[in-house]
Amino acid sequence: MHMGIMLAAETPSTGTDMSIVVNAIGTVVQVVTKVWDVVVGNPFLLFALGAAALTIGAGVFTTIRHSAS
Repeated sequence: MHMGIMLAAETPSTGTDMSIVVNAIGTVVQVVTKVWDVVVGNPFLLFALGAAALTIGAGVFTTIRHSAS
């Protein structure tokens, strides 16, 4: 059975579906952890991440400030 296609007569088994979801989340966490380690370990990427966060934060602050007045 394909994950996206299910016949009307089929009922999914909760145990297997949950284990698939848990395994997928575990894989995503592992990948994000590896990417985070690479970004933090490289000064240029860390600077770029900080600059992006600062830009996004300033944009959010400006949007909130304009909507409040």
